[in-house]
Amino acid sequence: MILVACAIIEHQNKVLVTQRGYHKAEAGLWEFPGGKLEEDESPQECIIREIAEELELQIAPYALLQPADHQYPDKHIRLIPLVCRLTAGSLQLKEHAASQWLAPAALRPLNWCPADVPVLEQYLQWLQKQSS
Repeated sequence: MILVACAIIEHQNKVLVTQRGYHKAEAGLWEFPGGKLEEDESPQECIIREIAEELELQIAPYALLQPADHQYPDKHIRLIPLVCRLTAGSLQLKEHAASQWLAPAALRPLNWCPADVPVLEQYLQWLQKQSS
């Protein structure tokens, strides 16, 4: 099983989503950005490192959601979602084809990577609980 941290980055009531690069598996699909955990690395450490490397953004994780397992034909991944605040940086796409800042209500219609769908649904439910 491959452990992957993903960031649900919030800023000004919007969420950052990224489109997978055309040189990668699941090319062109939308995802919450992130990457594989290195040995002895926490999900929080991983996501701060990955977002700095791939997007040149600084983030502050503040909530850990439930991991979501997904079986691809050739691998099994466990996606570990972290809700984060944007703290600094200027967005630079190094691995992704595109990005968007969207209101949470506008996220569902995107063509999502299959592994990210349960993360999206869990985040939207979590948001509802936070506001009630």
